[in-house]
Amino acid sequence: MTTSTRNGFTLIELMITVAVIAILAAVAYPSYVEQVNKSRRAEGKSAILQTASLQERFFTLNNTYSTTAKATSTNYGIQVTNPTPDSYLITATPNLTDAKCGTLTYDQLGTQTVSGSADRAYCW
Repeated sequence: MTTSTRNGFTLIELMITVAVIAILAAVAYPSYVEQVNKSRRAEGKSAILQTASLQERFFTLNNTYSTTAKATSTNYGIQVTNPTPDSYLITATPNLTDAKCGTLTYDQLGTQTVSGSADRAYCW
């Protein structure tokens, strides 16, 4: 009788390994995407608040709000809409899809709103 040694993996072992990796990826990827969206949202909120600060500074000097005083953001398009002598609305539209929060808005009274499916407290 001869004894043979077998080296390597069986197909079953390989399939189990692939299945475990697939399950781990299915769990980890949504969390990763959510964290990326959360960090982009933080950058967008910072741009909104910086724009509000610029608006208030402009109002102090000119007694009216500006259409052009706004901060820049790499992840959100920042717009100042409908500025009047006593009000403004800052709109931040995400450059990439953010279904939970969508577009963020902020006005001169500090009112924060979202257009997505999540509530305001989650997004702001």
